[in-house]
Amino acid sequence: MRYYLRLLGWAALLASTACAERESRAVAEVGRYEIRGESLRGLVGRLLPGQRPSGSGDEARRHYLQVLIDGRLMLLEAEQRGLEEDQSVQERIQQAVEERIVQLYQKGEIDTGAPVTEEEARAFFQRHGFARERLCHGILVAGREAVDEVVDELASGKSFAEVARTRSVDSRSAKSGGEIGYVDLTTIDKLHIPPDLFRNLPAGEVSEPVSAGRGAWHLFSFTDERVGTFAKYRPYVEGLLREERRLMAERQHLERLRESYGVRLVGEGLRELMSAYHARAPEALASSATPVYVHDQGQITVAEADAKLRAMNLRRAFRDSAEAAFAVNSTVQRPYLILRAARGAGYEQRPDVIEFRQRQRVNALAERVRQLELEKIELSEVEIRSYYDENPAMFRIEGSSRIQEILLATSAEAEEVLGMLEDGTRFADLVGRSRRPDAERTGGEYHFHPQDARIYPRLMAAVEAAADGEWTGPAAVDHGYSVFRVTAREPERTQPFEQARRRARGLVKRERDAVATKKLIARLRDKFEAQVIVHDDALRAALPDSLIPG
Repeated sequence: MRYYLRLLGWAALLASTACAERESRAVAEVGRYEIRGESLRGLVGRLLPGQRPSGSGDEARRHYLQVLIDGRLMLLEAEQRGLEEDQSVQERIQQAVEERIVQLYQKGEIDTGAPVTEEEARAFFQRHGFARERLCHGILVAGREAVDEVVDELASGKSFAEVARTRSVDSRSAKSGGEIGYVDLTTIDKLHIPPDLFRNLPAGEVSEPVSAGRGAWHLFSFTDERVGTFAKYRPYVEGLLREERRLMAERQHLERLRESYGVRLVGEGLRELMSAYHARAPEALASSATPVYVHDQGQITVAEADAKLRAMNLRRAFRDSAEAAFAVNSTVQRPYLILRAARGAGYEQRPDVIEFRQRQRVNALAERVRQLELEKIELSEVEIRSYYDENPAMFRIEGSSRIQEILLATSAEAEEVLGMLEDGTRFADLVGRSRRPDAERTGGEYHFHPQDARIYPRLMAAVEAAADGEWTGPAAVDHGYSVFRVTAREPERTQPFEQARRRARGLVKRERDAVATKKLIARLRDKFEAQVIVHDDALRAALPDSLIPG
């Protein structure tokens, strides 16, 4: 049923294209709407394999045609109910049109200048050092204590390759003595290599520790160096230059619009926004008429700005007024400027936009008919509870194990740590030695479920066999030797109804929605049966067997 609803959406989209289909014959008539061959072929072309009927020939043709007919029946129903004036319909149409004309205006009116020339790209390539590629070696460890130990080992005279093999938790590079490969300005971000370090660290020297996030640390060293070709980096460089030009052109264009419309940010309104967000009380802004912007035609209120920020999920406690101003400029001022300019330039009257509006009208009307039908659905607690009781598998919670663990590089290290733990050394004092990158962040505590066995097969097998509460190890696992103890086991169980109620309600609602939609369509088929005329010859000609997916 869900796939059929998606087809209905396409059908509604195609319902308003009669003017563009004059060259094809009508295969059916639904009231004042005609369905032409192009619409039918367009629908079939959009189908995914799982959305095709099992039948063939006339049976398949009728199936596809019925989808288009049902879409038009929804339109007839919407028009009969007078939903053209429904506020939610109008808002949905207007929002879609505004988004479209903003896109068209940006593309057509903000001039980014001439295309990037080869000479410009070459100059940028040379100026920013894209030609330089350096052979990089790295050691990745978990925890500040571990990286300090690595620094001490290197200072004692051990080679970078030797330390990388025994200490780096990056198993791929550790096997080759820490060698990562040649890196350049387009790849260093992924490795957490600061640009200044890439440019300035002398060959053969070891960097200061570099944070890789989540308690992990890197040490880097560069050895060999080579020259990269312009051809290799040209697409990347040209992309950077195009984006740079686009942003500059947009900033200049927006500044001209701000001056033309007299737009000014109001400090009082900005402070009101910031204060409410810091107090976590944004609901207080819903009726605020305080201006956050003033312009030559009026103002944009705090309430309007808050609604935009809420829609973009940007309600947050801003660090300072500069951050707050940037957020409201991006989400409130910029759309206002471009939308007003687009309207002033007549974009709403363009034929393609008028056609787009009509398609959105069709979609919005059909969807509103369905929404009104679904709003009639009332779910009782008895019904929700019955679904929960009758479908226990939907609310099963898998069993799990909680452990404390330290991963060591060698069996000897693991034996040492195991002995210290058994002698009473605090686990928290040893967790920094773990090779896991997230050990400091998690405190060495992990929560495993059955599906985690795909990622940690050897560790999970050891955990399953271990006695609860006892230090176990060394266990040979991926990337080293594990010392751990099971702190808790949770058996598989059914989630209590109080916790599962929301999900149960959603599942029941989804089923009821599908049934209600199916009943609505059946009712509309009966209601408007006399207004549906199918031209079988035209239908076969529009959709021959060769075009019906098998």
